[in-house]
Amino acid sequence: MKIVLRTLAVLALACSSVFADAVPVANHSFEEPAMPLESGATWTNDLPGWNGPANAGDSFIELIGGFAADGQGHLGMAANAEVSQDLGVALSPNTMYTLSVAVGRRNASFTVEGNESRFGLYAGGDAEDGGALLVDGTYDAFPLQDSEFVDQSVSFTTGEAVPAGNLFVSLRSTGANRAHWDNIRVDATLVPEPSSLALVAFGFLGLLARRRK
Repeated sequence: MKIVLRTLAVLALACSSVFADAVPVANHSFEEPAMPLESGATWTNDLPGWNGPANAGDSFIELIGGFAADGQGHLGMAANAEVSQDLGVALSPNTMYTLSVAVGRRNASFTVEGNESRFGLYAGGDAEDGGALLVDGTYDAFPLQDSEFVDQSVSFTTGEAVPAGNLFVSLRSTGANRAHWDNIRVDATLVPEPSSLALVAFGFLGLLARRRK
């Protein structure tokens, strides 16, 4: 019976995991543009691959020694700012989309009580442009240790009919003072159709019948 269960688990895993694929995110860990790390910190308002607010102080890529989740750079933003990216792909039917982000706390001067680091997936535009919200989440980075990042994720699954427009990533600071971001990832996993699940069930029944002979 143990062999049957192990075989069934392998069949189920094959059905559910071989369809996972990464959706490319440009400049996902904010390593561009290249900047020398001098005097422990440097920054720029240039956000290659991303759309940010017009005001210079509202969003910026920073290099601060020891404060990054992946590589050296991270994205910082002021309160009420949004940075987004059009991923250039339309949504597919029967697919689970997972957005994973690293959310950080710089220190008590910049990541204050009331922090709301909000991240989400949209269709057809970002939050400020009237895109259709698919899923979002909010994390309070205030209780973290100084210079600490933690991973957070949210997921959304489409049905047969999908929202119109391209898939967008939205990063916002909706609470007090700044939010800090790094290592933005999006995965798409095809949800097995009933026919695929039926194949697993038939495989199990066949193995069980064979064991009983």
